[in-house]
Amino acid sequence: MFLVSMFSYRKYGIFSVLIFSFLFFGCEENFRSPQPGILEIRVKAITSLYRSSHPIYRNGLSVMLNNVAAIRNDDAILQVYSDIRSTKRYPSLIDLLDTLALDSSLILGQTYTPTGEYKRVNVNLAPIGFSFFNGYQNQFIPVIDIREAGQEVLYLLQNFTVNEMKKTVVTISVDIDSSVIRSVVDGMDVFLFQPKFWISSVKVQ
Repeated sequence: MFLVSMFSYRKYGIFSVLIFSFLFFGCEENFRSPQPGILEIRVKAITSLYRSSHPIYRNGLSVMLNNVAAIRNDDAILQVYSDIRSTKRYPSLIDLLDTLALDSSLILGQTYTPTGEYKRVNVNLAPIGFSFFNGYQNQFIPVIDIREAGQEVLYLLQNFTVNEMKKTVVTISVDIDSSVIRSVVDGMDVFLFQPKFWISSVKVQ
């Protein structure tokens, strides 16, 4: 009787261990959290009026980049920092007529990103000034932001996917010729700023 009991105990004990192991390791495999991807936001400047050919002097459009964020389909907000090592976004001065921007390789932000479906990129920026090369020297011309209050953030709609352990590159195009219009205000030469930005491409690398 004792041997039968010991056999039954061992049999059901081993069976219980097998069931526990299956449930534990099976659940661990099924519910493994996905690894993040990388989201990179670039800007591409398009212009026919202000592209410089001079080897030293060139035009420049300076803006203050205050914030970049990606919006997931469930409305979760992901802050996109200046580079992959950053843990916070600080306002930064960028030149939209920089040679990198003209080559669509000027990076506005890069960060590790939860995988999933995204629907929008928000960009908060403000104009600073235009360095205009008049053929002899660079002349600083003020840029006046003519957007209404509350329009400081650009809401750029585009569906895209961030995949596990892959980089998604979102390129934002800006039409410089339509975004800054030369004018005269109170006898002063100025540029009026009405930004024309849109997401022109999404690539997964």
